[in-house]
Amino acid sequence: MKNVLILAVVAGTAGSAIAAPLYSNRGGTASPTMMGLSTGPLTGSGVAAPAGFEWSECQNDGAGTANTVAGFTSSPSGTTGAFRLADDFTVTGPGWSLTGLRVFGYQTGSLPTATPITGGSVNIWDGDPSLVTSSVVATGAFAGMSNTNLYRVFSTTTPPPGSAPGTTRLIRAIDFTLSVSLAPGTYWIDFQLVPVSGSIFTPPQTEPGTRAFVTGSNAKQRTTTGWVNMIDTGNPAAGPDVAQDLPFLLDGTIIPAPGALALLGLGGLIAGRRRR
Repeated sequence: MKNVLILAVVAGTAGSAIAAPLYSNRGGTASPTMMGLSTGPLTGSGVAAPAGFEWSECQNDGAGTANTVAGFTSSPSGTTGAFRLADDFTVTGPGWSLTGLRVFGYQTGSLPTATPITGGSVNIWDGDPSLVTSSVVATGAFAGMSNTNLYRVFSTTTPPPGSAPGTTRLIRAIDFTLSVSLAPGTYWIDFQLVPVSGSIFTPPQTEPGTRAFVTGSNAKQRTTTGWVNMIDTGNPAAGPDVAQDLPFLLDGTIIPAPGALALLGLGGLIAGRRRR
């Protein structure tokens, strides 16, 4: 916690930095706007998406097993705190100043003109939220919802004959505002999306040709009994279980190193002298 507070003070002295896309859980800082959900304009069975749209199709392993989960529940149920989703990210040096988070969700059957998600909450943790040793270092505020150009569908090929694609699961982008500066290290986000009615589902990262984005996928879901690993059990169920990861984007800036801050101050001093 001390590192977070100290960096927040340093970031405040930097002044005029404008927040921008900083990190994607699919592309890292190299490709900070990459959602990790699109599988292209054609399904595996060759069906074209509607004009201007692409598919987000559950993938298969090439050995007869496809992912069976189009989305994990990320909306409230009952009074236990369920359901929430969580995943980790790593802050590089000298630190990050975060201003926003974007996550994704859909409501089956919701029309593109509807607004199925009207609220939510997000926490940033200094460790795995399922561990009692982890603490919340920041929270965020719901900022709004918008449509993506992606329709979520089950595998159209596996197991044969596959599922027919459809347009009942339009993926929405849900934004939260953040205001926190973080020292280098590994952190976790956890979030919940609040619908007008019904349930909201968040698709896992989807990479063409594989049932999981990366080795070491470790997203978690808070259920009515506590935190559990996000696992896809496969279709057919006799296939291997595969851990899943979440798609999310972070907005913000890299905090200048102390030397860079000194140069910024010197530059301002020089500019001020020239203006006199």
